[in-house]
Amino acid sequence: LYDFKHMKNLTWSKERITDKWIIDYKDTIHPDSVKNNHLIGKAIAKKDEKGKNIMYVLEVSTDMSKVFPDIYTTEQYNSAYFIDDEGKFHFRDGEKVSDNRKEVIEECIADYDKSKNIKTTEIDGRKVLVSVMRIKALNGWYVHVQDINSSLAAYYMNQHAYIFVVVFSLVLCLIVVFLIILRMFKPFNMMQDAIVKIEEGQTDLRIDIKSNDEIGDMAKHINTMLDRIQILNLENTTRQLMVKNTEIKAMQNQINAHFMYNVLESIKMMAEISEQYDISDAVTSLGQMFRYSVKWTSGKVELAEEIEHIKNYLTLMNIRLENEVVLSLNVPKELMSQSIPKMSLQPIVENSVLHGVEGVGYSSIICLKAYKDGKMFNVEISDTGRGMSEEELRSVRLRLKESIKSNESTTHGLALKNVQNRIKMYYGDEYGIEIFSEKNKYTKVVLHMPYERKLQGKNNEK
Repeated sequence: LYDFKHMKNLTWSKERITDKWIIDYKDTIHPDSVKNNHLIGKAIAKKDEKGKNIMYVLEVSTDMSKVFPDIYTTEQYNSAYFIDDEGKFHFRDGEKVSDNRKEVIEECIADYDKSKNIKTTEIDGRKVLVSVMRIKALNGWYVHVQDINSSLAAYYMNQHAYIFVVVFSLVLCLIVVFLIILRMFKPFNMMQDAIVKIEEGQTDLRIDIKSNDEIGDMAKHINTMLDRIQILNLENTTRQLMVKNTEIKAMQNQINAHFMYNVLESIKMMAEISEQYDISDAVTSLGQMFRYSVKWTSGKVELAEEIEHIKNYLTLMNIRLENEVVLSLNVPKELMSQSIPKMSLQPIVENSVLHGVEGVGYSSIICLKAYKDGKMFNVEISDTGRGMSEEELRSVRLRLKESIKSNESTTHGLALKNVQNRIKMYYGDEYGIEIFSEKNKYTKVVLHMPYERKLQGKNNEK
């Protein structure tokens, strides 16, 4: 509360006393008690009852820092200002406001809009956020400048860190997915490698997959197939070995057979000269049998050739036997060219003569019947001899079911087994011999072979 004589020392005393606020002034009357040089206040004049003369003036003031604390903070790059309507800037001591900063702030004030009072711009080469607020009571503007360079740097750093984490997580996920896929496809790759090796002929490998899924089942089936292939290869090797041994023995016997055939031809000529025609016919049949055995083929002959060999054999046997053995043929003409293994029928006919009809005391008939059943070619050889008991028949059938052996037996009575082995070697296990018999009535042997129209290389002799 001042009287007029003291008011002359106040900085605002020369100004007209109104109801307006006085911004940023210094107390010159009590400088020791009021240390702040930045005051904001208001001078209120009290007039007399007539309202003409001023009785006294009341000053109400406070520190600017209490009204605008942001203006007087010392934070770097962040600052606040109060700009009055006269365009004067009020800010903290020691701060220098560049012309560029003043220009930008004035542009923000000029562009002020209540709905958009915040603007991003650049001051002195730094990104800043400028917020403007109109304070009508103080007749001025409050402006806050926030430096966002550090915030942007932190944002970009965080963004880079986020991108790094995302990329790292993505790469990690890709690696994990790749490993999972690699593990899932490992059985497929093992299967593929095994199949390629099998195609190259490696049948001794095995697929080591022990899972319980479809791949594991497939691996088990392939391993089983490889086991079966090895067994079949072994059996095939055994068959080929037997065939080679037979061919070698046939070649060894070929010289003796030729010699005997030449001797028989000489005996035949002597019998004809002596007019011993029965002897000549017998020797002719014997010579033809030798010639048939000497002839070297691929191992197969036509059915007609085998039947001719049987006729010669029975001609000779009828000379020795007391009772005649008659051969009854029931073979269609178109089947005469059917190929069969050489010497596959004569041993069975010989068995019928020796073990069936010889010594029965009456003439006997051996029937040979050939017929086609779909893709199967069958030959039946039956006799009306002594037959076999059930026990004997069972024994013969068991012998026929025995596996193929590489060693040969010379025991008499193995003719059926030898023929069985040869048919299976040529055509496979689904072909072979069946035998039926009844004591003192009959014996019938049925040979099952695949139907082949005509023997190729019929005259391939050596």
